[in-house]
Amino acid sequence: MRNDLLLRQADSAKVTLDTAETNEIRRAFVSMVANTWSGLNISPNRLADSAKTVSEKERLAAARVDNYMERLLTKDEQFIPVQPTLESALHAKYDYKVNAAGIDRALERAQRLRAVADSTKAAQQPPSAVPMPGGQQPSAPAPKTSPTPAPDSAKKP
Repeated sequence: MRNDLLLRQADSAKVTLDTAETNEIRRAFVSMVANTWSGLNISPNRLADSAKTVSEKERLAAARVDNYMERLLTKDEQFIPVQPTLESALHAKYDYKVNAAGIDRALERAQRLRAVADSTKAAQQPPSAVPMPGGQQPSAPAPKTSPTPAPDSAKKP
């Protein structure tokens, strides 16, 4: 809100940026877009390697984003943040909506994927000789002990 007010005041006062400042803002924005594309594996040069037509590139990009989401849900991928400036520009240019059914479907899928990943990880863990809270107790044999002599006071004369 504060930025909008400042922009309106600057517009009404006819304040403008010089060419160098405008170019720097554009470079920073293009870099932000390129970094996001790269993180999602959908940069134009990576798509051009595998797809030739626009529709093929769109399908490939969608498949790669779906693949990224799958890996993100199983914690095999790091979250790629979309900077607020880029988010605002995308919201201003494109129509969007949040689909509750889609969120529910993603949540169900994430739960299934995590359950599989957790059980796979647990199956690959070697057994521990140290008791773990809430875990199974180790099945190691008890150490052998030699009988201890009775204390002197317990001896009978």
